[in-house]
Amino acid sequence: EEHGLPVHVHLHETSVECDASEKLDTTALACHKSEHKLRPFQNLDRIGLVNDKLIAVHMTCLTEEEIKVVAEKKVSIVHCPTSNLKLASGFCPVAKLVAQGVNVAIGTDGQSSNNTVDMMAEMKLAAILAKGASHDPKAVPAHEALRMATINGAKALHLADKIGSLEVGKQADVIAIRIDTIETTPVPVVADSTKGFDPVTHVVYSSTRDQVTDVWVAGKRLLEARQLKTVDEARLQKIGADYTAKVMEVMVANGK
Repeated sequence: EEHGLPVHVHLHETSVECDASEKLDTTALACHKSEHKLRPFQNLDRIGLVNDKLIAVHMTCLTEEEIKVVAEKKVSIVHCPTSNLKLASGFCPVAKLVAQGVNVAIGTDGQSSNNTVDMMAEMKLAAILAKGASHDPKAVPAHEALRMATINGAKALHLADKIGSLEVGKQADVIAIRIDTIETTPVPVVADSTKGFDPVTHVVYSSTRDQVTDVWVAGKRLLEARQLKTVDEARLQKIGADYTAKVMEVMVANGK
């Protein structure tokens, strides 16, 4: 509070975490370190950390009351659908959170539980998973998914006045996506789905990271025609190969 800093925490990722903490089952690795028999979110609320500065990642295990508190105290949620599915952690109730006005952003989690850390794929999965989990085909439409991948993340970081959307005065963070490929034909023609193909639906549901041709961050071009401008790709691949060899050496030594 003194420095006005946000708090980022992976929270309610699994039911085991919540159940063990509520029972204070310290034999479970997922049990929180508090001395109180509370669910982790309740414990954070007890010590005053549940507010608009809290960035809660995962949140797959939420009660109706907890969703209400999240909304009332303007907590931001970071949804990591690929990680949650790969680890069988559960489903973040995105549709319910959005309906309550909660700011939900999209994240990838780490490489070990996501592998590709591909925000384009994550955006599509978030949109589709919300529909399946809620049994509502209208849940998290393409435009909402795009906001979750862009401006909502900026809001969670309290940087929406600087990044997250293309506006005069904001940092020039831009990507160019080629949508005239065979994979996305026919090409969108208008930004109104009632009068033609909506380009946002093409970006969310049909496009992949392979179609991102150019990237600028703060106005600096980092990718041009799919060629990295600030990274030596050959050197990067060599570093990757070297570490692969080291990992394999350790695995062999340990009989893996």
